[in-house]
Amino acid sequence: MKIPSKIRIGGQDIVIEMPEHLPDNNLGDICVAEGKIRIAKKFSDSEQSETSITNTFIHEVVHGVLKTMGEYELNENERFVSTFASLLVDVIEEIVKVNKESCSNDKSE
Repeated sequence: MKIPSKIRIGGQDIVIEMPEHLPDNNLGDICVAEGKIRIAKKFSDSEQSETSITNTFIHEVVHGVLKTMGEYELNENERFVSTFASLLVDVIEEIVKVNKESCSNDKSE
């Protein structure tokens, strides 16, 4: 999945940055107040895989949505956020797949 350069959460523009590393070897973080999601290209000395980057991106989006909703307790529950994000990734990827197939079918008609 291609990660956009910016998204909107609750009417606020959020810019996506992809630095080489993040502090404490984190894979990603979000600061809604600054309007930034950062996703590390690398952790330790390894590249983050495309799948890991996608999951990290959606994970941080879920944090942003929960913060915007004022759901601070859920936002702090990393197990909930990780599980919800991974399930959401599956749905998003299926939607993208169906839309690509639909576009291919439309062109061949």
